Amino acid sequence: MVKTRRVLDRDSVVNKAAEIADEIGLERLTMSLLADRLNVRPPSIYNHVKNLDDLYNQLTYKGIRDLQATLENSVLHTDEDKRLAAMSKVVRVFARQNPTLFLCASRNFSLSNEEFEHATAGLLKVIDNGFSSLQLGAEKSLLSQMFLRCLINGFISLEANNALGPAQDTDILFDRMIDMANRAILD
Repeated sequence: MVKTRRVLDRDSVVNKAAEIADEIGLERLTMSLLADRLNVRPPSIYNHVKNLDDLYNQLTYKGIRDLQATLENSVLHTDEDKRLAAMSKVVRVFARQNPTLFLCASRNFSLSNEEFEHATAGLLKVIDNGFSSLQLGAEKSLLSQMFLRCLINGFISLEANNALGPAQDTDILFDRMIDMANRAILD
C-alpha cells in the first residue's frame, strides 16, 4: 500500500488553524494540535509558519483580507444612504461566521505598527469609501468610523459571550442600535 504524502501550503495551515480556533478558542490553539489535525508531524508546520506568533499574524492578515473583500461587496452593491447599515450588518455576519478571523482582524498580536497599518490600509480605504458619500468632513468622518467600530465590536463581543441580557432578540437590538448610530452620525 502506497501512502500518499500530504501537501501543505501556508493557506491550508492558516485555514485549518482558523477552523480549530473557531471550535476550541484561539487561546487553546497549539502548533502540535494544528499538526495533529492536519495529520502531519509538527516540524512540517514550521515550513509554513515560523511559530505561534507568526501563525497569529497570518490569521490577522487573512482576517483583514477576507473582511475587506466582504465589505467591498457591501459597499459596491448598496445605495449610498444605506451603506453604513449594510457595512455594519456585513461585519456582524462576518464575525459570526468567522469568529477567529474577525478577532484577529480586529487585534494586532505582534506586528509592528507599520506592518499593521500596511495590512489594514485596504480595509480602511473600503470603510472610508463607505463614509465618503456622507460628506462629513475629515474629522467627523474619522470620529464616526471609530464610534461605529467600537459600537459594532462591542456588540459582537457581548453577543458572542451571551452577555446582552435575557431574551433579547439580538437582530432587532442590533438594527435599532445601528439605526440610532446612523442618525447620530448624520446629525
